[in-house]
Amino acid sequence: MSRFPLSSTLVVVPADQLSLLIDNAVSAALQKALPASTPANEPEQPHLPALITRHQAASLLSVSLSTVDNYINDGLLEKKRVGVRAVRLDRTQVEKLARKV
Repeated sequence: MSRFPLSSTLVVVPADQLSLLIDNAVSAALQKALPASTPANEPEQPHLPALITRHQAASLLSVSLSTVDNYINDGLLEKKRVGVRAVRLDRTQVEKLARKV
């Protein structure tokens, strides 16, 4: 028995053309799989909750905790009180600031 059915066609393609076909196919698959609104360099943290700590914001922005406090004092970030003492920041607001910085 033959490995290929009788109706199959064998196509010979030069290596460089095959490489280009594979690159195009992979690029198309990635564009389809990734959301269009998410650039490759965007610092997105989908595992984080909607409200994040100042420490998480500092990590996301790649800045120090005092810089996050300065952003809050300058009005670039809005803090939200959770309970009596806890302060949280809106993750989407932090991500938008990360794109600007």
